[in-house]
Amino acid sequence: MKKNLILLPVLLSIVALFLEQQVTMTVFWLVIINALDITVLIILVTEVVTAFKAAPYKYIYIRQNIFALIFTATFVLLFAYSKVQTFQVHFSPEKVDPSLTAAVLKNTFLVLKVLTRFRKLNTLLESISLKPAQTIVLSFLLVILVGALVLMVPFTSSSHKGLPFLDALFTSTSAVCVTGLIVVDTATAYSIWGHISIMLLIQIGGLGIMLLSYFSIFVLRRGISRQDKLIAAYMLSQDDLRSIKKTVVAIIGATFLFEALGTLLLYLSTPSFTGPWGGRLFASLFHAVSAFCNAGFALFTDSLEGFNGNLLLNATIALLIITGGLSFGVHMNLLDLFKRDGRSASRVRRLSVNSRVVLIISSVLIVTGTLIFYALEHGGVLRELGTGKQYLAAFFQSVTLRTAGFNTVPLGALGSATYLFMCLFMFIGGAAGSTAGGIKVNNLAAMGAYFRSLLRETKEVTLFRSSLGSDIILKSFTIATFGLVTVFLGTFILMLTEDAPAIKILFEAVSAFGTVGLSAGITGDLSPMGKSVIIIMMFLGRIGPLTFIAAAGSRQGQREIHYPGANLSIG
Repeated sequence: MKKNLILLPVLLSIVALFLEQQVTMTVFWLVIINALDITVLIILVTEVVTAFKAAPYKYIYIRQNIFALIFTATFVLLFAYSKVQTFQVHFSPEKVDPSLTAAVLKNTFLVLKVLTRFRKLNTLLESISLKPAQTIVLSFLLVILVGALVLMVPFTSSSHKGLPFLDALFTSTSAVCVTGLIVVDTATAYSIWGHISIMLLIQIGGLGIMLLSYFSIFVLRRGISRQDKLIAAYMLSQDDLRSIKKTVVAIIGATFLFEALGTLLLYLSTPSFTGPWGGRLFASLFHAVSAFCNAGFALFTDSLEGFNGNLLLNATIALLIITGGLSFGVHMNLLDLFKRDGRSASRVRRLSVNSRVVLIISSVLIVTGTLIFYALEHGGVLRELGTGKQYLAAFFQSVTLRTAGFNTVPLGALGSATYLFMCLFMFIGGAAGSTAGGIKVNNLAAMGAYFRSLLRETKEVTLFRSSLGSDIILKSFTIATFGLVTVFLGTFILMLTEDAPAIKILFEAVSAFGTVGLSAGITGDLSPMGKSVIIIMMFLGRIGPLTFIAAAGSRQGQREIHYPGANLSIG
């Protein structure tokens, strides 16, 4: 019953919002929408009053639920305002109706109210499943839905009409999944509130809603359940629950520190880095968050093409992308090295195998990508640039292939060979546990080590003189296979629904799965089916194959059954 009281207001509110946005308002629909609104109001007020009456100590209840009470009061005020406006203002197709704005705000506040009550949300998710993977998937879906509702609100768009549902859902998914693909121009389609909303969605998506909720619980000095720790540990691939609080605080702190330093450097990079809203400081903050979270959203119609000769800006964005794509585990390993010992000889020995793999492969990919891009395009899109700018642009595009999505050259004019090479790098992606996407460099190293063992005909798979377990190899191939199948199916469907060159469709599909955000210029022209396919691919790419498979798996415990062996011809 309690679970239904949490879900029912949200579902009714979403239905009312869609009706208000999509249907022609007649007396019939007006009655239906008002009935839904009144039902939602009764449920929420009843819930609050019942909980307050049942609380043995009223003051303590108010103090512990102050945010929920504030949101409830805001909802009631917005509800009253919208109903007054409904009977005072006639609906006009030429202008935005104030009652519609208030109604959308009311529904948005309702969903935000539910999401801010992390205790009840966690209880609901735990009642659905005790699997951390399922909790993570549901949390991402909820944030994406809230983001879509917010972007449908009129004041978030520059036209004051709000985005259509599918475009809002696409943009919200792209932001939360830190991708950067867009169907409307980020620079011109949104107001300052829309830009702020997108930036917050990027930040939430980059860090993960469950990590942020865990951090908020810690900041408010409330008790942390074992289930909260299990979910955070699952997201961080960490086994030690005792140090999970320290790890989460360090991750959040490091993220804000890197973004603050990036904001400062971008602010100093050029006086013309102003953006359409909020001035130089907000533009710097927005791009710093977008770069560190590997999102690729920009406040300029041509991304960063107008800054292809700005060395400080290019270096800052590239450094933020690289740092965000290394993973927090590598950051902490490096920090631990410099804290404990200053001798260079010991640093290499004490770097974990995972950190060495990430740093070496990432460096190789960046250098190789720079040289290949320059070789393929020095007579193409780089032709009009000076030699120094050519190498700078090639380096920047090599870095942004690590799933960032910025560009300093027009991507629509690249050659087919360049698109194909970029698809490979986008598919590989960044490091596991980072804000980057793709199949991850860690898995690439594990598969490479396995193939090397096959060539050497050795039973043990080793990497840096350390043995890799069969479970690691199996997971690596599972992730790669899942990625290939997802990209193939997505590309196949897009080829059926879209009128575009095959290589550009493949590029778009890989960019979506790798949560890269680079586009060959066809995203804005996608059909509704095409947009839906890209939304699904971005979501699968962000949560990762293992999380998706674990969440979709059976909840029932199964007994281990051993079957007789069989021979299968392989060749």
